[in-house]
Amino acid sequence: MDKFEGKLDSLIHKEVRRRIRKCVKHLDRTESENARLSAKLYEQEEEIIALEKELKTAKKLSLQSLTGGYKLGDKVWIVRSEAEQKNCEKCNGSKKVNAIIDGVHEEIKCPSCTFGYQTSWILTPKEDQIEFITITIERQKTFARYWLERIDRYLDENEVFKTKEECQKYCDEINAKNQE
Repeated sequence: MDKFEGKLDSLIHKEVRRRIRKCVKHLDRTESENARLSAKLYEQEEEIIALEKELKTAKKLSLQSLTGGYKLGDKVWIVRSEAEQKNCEKCNGSKKVNAIIDGVHEEIKCPSCTFGYQTSWILTPKEDQIEFITITIERQKTFARYWLERIDRYLDENEVFKTKEECQKYCDEINAKNQE
């Protein structure tokens, strides 16, 4: 019986070692696969982070493109027109001029003015702040309109300037045309 028990014990040990080796190999493969999948997961998470950053940047650029580069609360420059009144050169503010009609001196209503003065409009830059931005998308074009804090109305893109210098240049051009 000792011989039989010894053989049985030997067979059991061999089978146990075989099964243990098989489990160890399986465990090694599983650990290797786990390491590979963990590395792949890390790469994919890094790619997701990079893509989310790209998406955020693209959204920001897209929004900047649609809003003309402006955002809520931005300080901007707009054109303000101020009336400048000068006494009429013909009547010197009296609303009447002397005229000779059929050889008779008469005082008549000034043909150049109505109120004794002439009004000219001078354009100057004025600072304001964007409160709302409305974006309109049509078939062929997209445009933004800006609601400003101090003037309580919407202005189009071409009526809003990023810097005082840009606005002043525009005012100077229009003022020069109006002087001609």
